[in-house]
Amino acid sequence: MSGRCAQAARALLTTAIQLDRRAHAVVVEPASPAIYVLAKGLAVRWFHHVTVDVAVHRVDALTGPDGHPRTSYLRPYFEHPEAHVERPVEADDWEVL
Repeated sequence: MSGRCAQAARALLTTAIQLDRRAHAVVVEPASPAIYVLAKGLAVRWFHHVTVDVAVHRVDALTGPDGHPRTSYLRPYFEHPEAHVERPVEADDWEVL
């Protein structure tokens, strides 16, 4: 795992918090029994993906700078969205993301 999405999320979060004090990072993980997170159109498998919730959007490398509405984020960007879970990134998560 490259960790680049987590690095990007940390960088984005700095600006996102200036726009929305409730902004936070979110990790997308496979739901059991799935093993990987599968982004659409990419020939890679990830153990997780990190994105940023700001206002009503998710923003990351998949969405581009305009982001995508939080409520429908998984479907356009991930294969088998029902096989993924989302949770806020906790402070101690950054070491392993």
